[in-house]
Amino acid sequence: MRQVNKRGNLIKICTICQTRLTPPINVGTTSFKGGNYTCRSCINKKIKLIERQHIVTIYDKQGLPVRLYGDKRPYPLTGTCEVCQHPSFLAYHHWDDTDISLGMWLCHLCHIIAEVHDQKSIKIVKRLKKYINLKKDLL
Repeated sequence: MRQVNKRGNLIKICTICQTRLTPPINVGTTSFKGGNYTCRSCINKKIKLIERQHIVTIYDKQGLPVRLYGDKRPYPLTGTCEVCQHPSFLAYHHWDDTDISLGMWLCHLCHIIAEVHDQKSIKIVKRLKKYINLKKDLL
């Protein structure tokens, strides 16, 4: 049942931590969905939890998609790439679809290199060789 104050106004209460959301302090800092209110601190906790979760879609032998869920390793406190130590936006790279915690936080360039290495594709190796040869010819 919804609570109402003396003036008949609706009292907003966070459905997670049960704290009372008092205007004007929390105006614009709440989330409303289907009659449920969430305070800003609980929203931030949810965001941090979601950042650790990872969903991978792989395909089985019949070609049907299978979703795997897991937790990423914690984001580095330094905010730098775990390979080159470059401070930039980091992406999570994992190499084992059955255990998503086996991964690392990489900058864009290191992530591309890791993807190429993990693909082990002959096409990629051929393209790299072609690029190197073309570059030699131009120099």
